Amino acid sequence: MEAILGTLVLGLLYLVDRERERRHQEALEEMAKRREDAKRTLLGLLFLLFLSLPAFGQSLVGRASAVDGDTLEVHGQRVRLWGIDAVESSQTCLDAQGRPWPCGRRAAFALADFIGGSPVACAPKDADRYGRVVAV
Repeated sequence: MEAILGTLVLGLLYLVDRERERRHQEALEEMAKRREDAKRTLLGLLFLLFLSLPAFGQSLVGRASAVDGDTLEVHGQRVRLWGIDAVESSQTCLDAQGRPWPCGRRAAFALADFIGGSPVACAPKDADRYGRVVAV
């Protein structure tokens, strides 16, 4: 009787151990799947970030138009000029007599006159808080 009881206990322990091993294997597989999902998500986000900004060091070259006194548009991409802070194109200022004048529009015209019809080459340095390229 003791031999039968011992055999039953060993059999039961074997089944419990197999079940524990199966659960452990499932947990390992779930962790590996989550790790792969996280890798894919991270790669996707990095790819989107890469697409949203031009590569640093790669120049934007072409004909530009002035958006305002410190921003150009080259090939449909807005580029802030590094180290320049000008009024917005819609902004007005007051002259010495307190009369409004279109200072923002004049700043944009001054930048447009400066670049003329010549092509420009912008070397990206950074990105601003709106995601625009900041370039020299």
